[in-house]
Amino acid sequence: MEQEFIEKVKSIKEMVGPTSLYIGRIPKEIKTRIKELAKEEFMEDYGFLFKKLLEVYEGFYPKGDEEVKAKLDILADRLALVEEKLMKFEKEPQVERKSFAGNRIGGKKDGIGTNKSNQSS
Repeated sequence: MEQEFIEKVKSIKEMVGPTSLYIGRIPKEIKTRIKELAKEEFMEDYGFLFKKLLEVYEGFYPKGDEEVKAKLDILADRLALVEEKLMKFEKEPQVERKSFAGNRIGGKKDGIGTNKSNQSS
């Protein structure tokens, strides 16, 4: 029985290997969050979780606020393009067109959608 136990311990030690990591003095909330993150994102593979965290720390991936800032910059650029196009559109002269019934369509003279009957009244 003791020999069987020793064999199991040896096999576990071989599976764990020399790259094992033991962490002491970690706040309970952090430990819980690390476990949750490893389970949600890395199929409970703590090694890849720590690898990703290290890559983020070293700058291979953007940190949370950097990604948000980059997205805000993109949105600001897009908004500037929309405003520029809107200004060009507003500066273009509006062509007044009349329908078969004599109603004006478009144009800025008396407002959009006004017709002749409203002007003479």
